[in-house]
Amino acid sequence: MPRGPEAPVLVWVDGQLFQADQTLLVEHCGFFRGLFRSGMRETRAAEVRLRALSAGGFRTTLQVLRGERPALSAAEELLQAVECAAFLQAPALARFLEHSLTSDNCALLCDAAAAFGLRDVFHSAALFICDGARELAAELVLPEAQAYVAALRPSSYVADLRPMGNPGLITAGECSISSISMAPPGHGG
Repeated sequence: MPRGPEAPVLVWVDGQLFQADQTLLVEHCGFFRGLFRSGMRETRAAEVRLRALSAGGFRTTLQVLRGERPALSAAEELLQAVECAAFLQAPALARFLEHSLTSDNCALLCDAAAAFGLRDVFHSAALFICDGARELAAELVLPEAQAYVAALRPSSYVADLRPMGNPGLITAGECSISSISMAPPGHGG
């Protein structure tokens, strides 16, 4: 007998069992939307098995979909979250990753997003590196990530507030402002 959309879904991931709200999964994950609308036998089964993902990444996905903001500091946690965002087609998780960018994780997220095809996360991580942490470009592993960051122009205005000759009080005329394009490459900048 088919399961109703409000019924919980039991999902096995990497040997761990998760209980999730089917409506939440269908609303926020293209993978589950396709699965539950397909009529495949898995939609009628008591459990769904995902063999390609990690339990940690799926746990993070569920937390984000429920409105939580888990702290992802370890490289493995970030990689698992990127993998789940791509495989499950979960835009909310991808946006969460974009908002989680720091100088400690931007190179890793840039490479991972490039590898898994998360275009928005990839672009945001590349801009993060380009705008304020150019030295982190040396940490990029993938040639396509390296080339993309190198081709970007910074996306904001940066004020250099070091005095141009007077080490004392700084006035507006004594600062230099570096002009930087506001448009990403190929968008009229």
